[in-house]
Amino acid sequence: MLMLSHGLVASGLFFSVGFLYDRYKTRDIQCYGSLASLMPFFSVFFFLLLFSNMAVPLTITFVFEISFLGSLADKLGAFLLIFLLPFVANLVFSLWLGMRLLFGRFNDNVVILNIKDLSHYEFIILITLVFLIFLLGFFPHIILQSLHIWTDYYAFYLIERVCSLSV
Repeated sequence: MLMLSHGLVASGLFFSVGFLYDRYKTRDIQCYGSLASLMPFFSVFFFLLLFSNMAVPLTITFVFEISFLGSLADKLGAFLLIFLLPFVANLVFSLWLGMRLLFGRFNDNVVILNIKDLSHYEFIILITLVFLIFLLGFFPHIILQSLHIWTDYYAFYLIERVCSLSV
C-alpha cells in the first residue's frame, strides 16, 4: 500500500523535476526561484505533490503512513519515536524545497529564454497523478477491499498447501 502511494507521488515529483530541466537545462536548486509567478499551473501541481509527499490528510500517502505507523506502534511502543525522525526530516525538506522553488528569490544569473508553463501532455500527466493521489486519499477502500480479497485468497491457499504437505 505504501509502495503504491510512494510510486504515485515520486513519479509526479520526478516528472516535475524533468519538466523544470527541460526548460532551464540545469538541476541546480540555486538557479530556481519564484516559479509561482513564472509557471502558475506547474506551481499548483508541484505544491500538491509536495504536500502529498509530506503525508497531509486527504492524500493517499497520509492514509497508508498512518496505518504503517499504527502497526509499528503496536510492535515497538516507545521506540516508535526513532522511526518518526525520517518523517520529520521529509517534512522539513519538502517545506524548504517548496518555499525555495516556488516563492524564493529569483537568481539573476539565470537567463530565462521563453519559459512557458505546462504543455498539454505535461498537464495531463500531472492532473492524472494528482487526481489518483487525492481520489485514493478520499476513498482508500478502493484499494483496501481488493487487497483484502487477495490476502484472504493467498492465506487460504497457504493453509491448504501446508495442510496437504503435512498429511
